[in-house]
Amino acid sequence: MPEFVEFLFPFGFQSYAQDFYFSGFRQRTQMAEQWRNTAPSAKSTCKRFQICYNLKSVEPSDSDTWSIRHCAVHHSFELKDVRTSWIIVKGDELMRQRIESATSDRGPHEPSEFKSLGGAFKTSLETHLIFCDWSAENWRWYINSLEERFQSMTRRAFSAPVHVPFSPVAGMHEFTPKSRTNTQMTDRSKTAMFSRTPTHFTEKGSFKPIMKHRKSAPQTYENPDTGISQPLPPDEDDDDDDDNDEPKTPLKQKDVQVKDENRDFSFGKLRKVHKFAEKANEAVLVLKQNVLVLAQLKKYYRSVSRRKDFPKDLAKSCKNAIDDFELRIDGLENDMQTQILRLDTLLRLLEDRKTLLHSILDYQNTQANKDSTKSMFTMTEDMNDIARKTKIETVSMKVITLVTLFFLPGTFISTLMSTDIFQSDYTGRGEPNPFAHLNPVQIYLALSLPLTIVTLLFWAGSHFWEMRNEKRKSNNLKDTVLQGYSNAV
Repeated sequence: MPEFVEFLFPFGFQSYAQDFYFSGFRQRTQMAEQWRNTAPSAKSTCKRFQICYNLKSVEPSDSDTWSIRHCAVHHSFELKDVRTSWIIVKGDELMRQRIESATSDRGPHEPSEFKSLGGAFKTSLETHLIFCDWSAENWRWYINSLEERFQSMTRRAFSAPVHVPFSPVAGMHEFTPKSRTNTQMTDRSKTAMFSRTPTHFTEKGSFKPIMKHRKSAPQTYENPDTGISQPLPPDEDDDDDDDNDEPKTPLKQKDVQVKDENRDFSFGKLRKVHKFAEKANEAVLVLKQNVLVLAQLKKYYRSVSRRKDFPKDLAKSCKNAIDDFELRIDGLENDMQTQILRLDTLLRLLEDRKTLLHSILDYQNTQANKDSTKSMFTMTEDMNDIARKTKIETVSMKVITLVTLFFLPGTFISTLMSTDIFQSDYTGRGEPNPFAHLNPVQIYLALSLPLTIVTLLFWAGSHFWEMRNEKRKSNNLKDTVLQGYSNAV
């Protein structure tokens, strides 16, 4: 049967699963004898039917996980010669062992011997049931495993006190101005800022909550990994009522204990939840495909036994076997439908839990941004104080500069006039000094005043040129921003 080749493509070593979800049922039925050709020695074809299909089931693997496995089946049954043939393709010896075990036993529900056409037909039905039973087994335990791992990973989302600040940003600065040498965060504080681990705040070995709570006695929650206890809101609505609460006392770095390996909520956990959702969707698809294949197999045997050209004695002798076969298939279909309902419920829980985790992460990000904003506000206040002091110091420096520029030429001239040039009546060669008869005050003023004016004008020109360049750069930046905004609009 050439169609059987289609069911072989999903097998083999593959880095990534290809054609994994292919499933189907094929049949060829020939009840009337036909001649191959008109030659005298030509032989007629036998009455026979051929079917091929594939099923999937989940099996535990060596790494304590589960894996979905394929099984392709080809069956041919010749009515005239009472001959059957089976081609079974699977990645291990499981089906061979089960068939050998079934044929070696002589139980009432096991395959019977080929003593007659009816016995061979019943044996083929019972052999089909071996594959059908395999396709419906282990799904219960596989779904239990998914549910257990999913619940153990996300059930803490209902009890973790997300209203308690997870970020120690507020404690790094204590909301008080500090010097600039202390404004840089340490590696520990950076890690703690984005941590999702519940924190507890202690003072002299005793627990003191920093958030405002209602007057009712708060419940407590203990982290099983760290042994840390912290208060829970008295009712489920507390998470929505404490958004505007502010810390009563400043947090200190030593009061916050954070461990990255004990994170309650993280994007890595969201990815794992998404992976569970993919596995659940995959299981739903496989189960639905198995149900369709079983329904087609059941329908085929019911229809082929009702054909007019089907042997009447065989249909009569195998009627009970076909009815039992249909009942067994119906039971397996019901079991699979039950598992599909479980998976649908699990998928809804996964979506709801993913939404809850997203909401918690968004809330924690909002709280972290809030704490970061408070920290930046404190830093801005510090920088504003520093800028104010710098402005005062700049004014003082400008006054000192102007005073220095005003007195520097006069100081230079007075120093020059204290030399022998203006004090001696004769030069070194014995000639009279031409500056000796001048009035010293006149000389001082004649030299110092022009030099002072030139110095001040030079400083004023340099200052004006610098201010002009700064203004031009500011205007260019403003024009660039406005042009970019207009282009974006």
